[in-house]
Amino acid sequence: MSKSEKNMKKIIHFSALVSGICIFALMAMTMWDIIGRRLFSSSVPGVYELSSLGLVVISFLAMGLAQIEGENVGVTMFYDRMKPKAKAISDFGISILCIGLFTVVVKQTIEFALRMNGTNQVTPVLHIPLQPFIYAAAVGMIVLILGFILDLMKSMRDLKGDGTDV
Repeated sequence: MSKSEKNMKKIIHFSALVSGICIFALMAMTMWDIIGRRLFSSSVPGVYELSSLGLVVISFLAMGLAQIEGENVGVTMFYDRMKPKAKAISDFGISILCIGLFTVVVKQTIEFALRMNGTNQVTPVLHIPLQPFIYAAAVGMIVLILGFILDLMKSMRDLKGDGTDV
């Protein structure tokens, strides 16, 4: 495994770590809100907003790890019957397609966030700006693109016949 592949994996794992920290924070906040409602008859204001925004961060930042671990849902009815070279060609094409698709989506997401800069859109209760969460989604998709690049490198090795794994 090359140094660039190791660095990409470190970035993906760091992104997943941030996602995990957000999951823990949301869990603690929700637990605190439930305890407050039950014991003190008082809810924490904005829990619904923070949960919604936290789910954006969690979802997008964890996508890269799901990709490199092969945990994304796939229908493999035909794929499982393919020969190794055909699988490598298929993986290569799918990786190229996904890299291209998500590059366009990242570009559009960043342009959307830039257009929102002047609008001052905030959440209704806590008045949290929405732009940082749109940028977090873009960062998560960039991390996902790194996962597709790792898959592309693996499929190129499989096409060459080199059996080393990424």
